[in-house]
Amino acid sequence: MSESRNPGQHAATAQGERNRRAILEAATTLFASQGVAATGIDAVCKRAGVAKTALYWHFGSKEGLLAQVVESVGSSWVEEIRKSAFLADDPAERLDRLIESWRALLEEQPHLLRLFLVVLLERSESAETRDALKRVWAQAERALIEGIETSIGAPLPGLDQLAHTMLMLLYGMLVKSLLEPEPVDLEPFFEEFRHTVLLAVGQRLGDPEGTTG
Repeated sequence: MSESRNPGQHAATAQGERNRRAILEAATTLFASQGVAATGIDAVCKRAGVAKTALYWHFGSKEGLLAQVVESVGSSWVEEIRKSAFLADDPAERLDRLIESWRALLEEQPHLLRLFLVVLLERSESAETRDALKRVWAQAERALIEGIETSIGAPLPGLDQLAHTMLMLLYGMLVKSLLEPEPVDLEPFFEEFRHTVLLAVGQRLGDPEGTTG
């Protein structure tokens, strides 16, 4: 006979999960918009509508919360990369969709990418946070490699370096956009970015002109 559920316990668990999500969402917004050092526990809890005890219960400390924010944002970001590679049948279109997912991220959610820069600059001495950033970076590189291999239907040598280069180029574009007082036109950058990726993939396929795209 299966054990009956305690309604009160179930409700408490559900409320705890709602509190946890609310804290993560509040911390993500505040860390990205005003920095980690300038965001106190009180501000996060006030925005989330929870008591400080809830934050410490779920995350242990501000550093624990920050590490979980990085993991949460990174997981959502990586999942978008993975999904984009399966939305078309044609290899060139799959690569285009993969690249387009990055463009959408830069245009629609730059605060998420900015969050990683803020965290790195302000918390580089924290082993917990640094390890979380490393895991997200490695997951993003792995997702890009899998996306490219899925797009062309075959494994290729040197894709780890290509994925690393793609991430560096995208972060360079993010920094450029943050430095400019007016919105940056991303069209020329992504045309060049697409050309660079297709050329690099083409060379690895024995097609030095990148004519696969």
